[in-house]
Amino acid sequence: ARSSQPNLVVLGSDLSLQESAEIHHQLREDEATRSVPVLTILPAGAANGSLQHRMPVGAHDDYLNEPFKLEVLNLKVRSLLIQAGFTVPRLEANTATTVAKVFTVFSAKGGVGKTVIASNLAVAIHQLTGQRVILVDGNLQFGDLGKVLNLNSQKTIHNATPFGANLDAELMQSLLVPYSKGVSVLLPPPHPAAAEAISTEFLQKIIATLKSLADYIIIDTAVSYDARTLALIDAADQVLVFTMPEISVVSNTETFLQLANDLEILNRISIVINRVNSSTGLTEEQIRRKFGKLVVG
Repeated sequence: ARSSQPNLVVLGSDLSLQESAEIHHQLREDEATRSVPVLTILPAGAANGSLQHRMPVGAHDDYLNEPFKLEVLNLKVRSLLIQAGFTVPRLEANTATTVAKVFTVFSAKGGVGKTVIASNLAVAIHQLTGQRVILVDGNLQFGDLGKVLNLNSQKTIHNATPFGANLDAELMQSLLVPYSKGVSVLLPPPHPAAAEAISTEFLQKIIATLKSLADYIIIDTAVSYDARTLALIDAADQVLVFTMPEISVVSNTETFLQLANDLEILNRISIVINRVNSSTGLTEEQIRRKFGKLVVG
């Protein structure tokens, strides 16, 4: 005799389609398991229709094709359990199966080209890894990623502000604007005044929540040392600091490194020299000697 009724049955892709159909039929014939949700994992390339003609699709049935992301599996399972009447604890960002690696792009002076570089970096990471990338415009007042990428959307980070403590991954996913295959963008508020509604703490929660939605997050920041920018820098696994062969830019970069040392994040800093062919009074070699091993490109 069956000691307990399962809450969910998952039929793995190691089963043939015929075997899955037979097990499904047995579950539906047995009164004890008739309403138990069934999630069938299909091998890569198999169409749902190839299984549906073998067994009826009920309210508690779903399918998932390999390969799949763990968070997609999680959502499918949660959805089936909820439909079956179970109470499922809300998934918080810090319990998500995916934790993205965060790169924050910063420059101590404007005009270095970091926004374009951040955009190109996001696309390049997806092309090299095939993984999902979210590009965040962290310049909340004057960000122009939308213009650079020619994105025209009413969906911005500002749309998240009414939700406060109820912010979750599903909401943040709905605010991402697709840019290219594998790359989506979180745009800045529609006008500078709207940025004031986003506190440092709320911005930190947004980034933490986005970590469950991608494999990599690239954050373009403002040229500023305000609390929100410093929070975006602190959230990074790696901070890419762009400089160029210009005395004022190098001087500002040096000032930032002193701050980074005070904040104990110097070990996460990498310096990239941009526009090395420009004739601005400093050579690449001089910059490399000044910043030493922090220079990576």
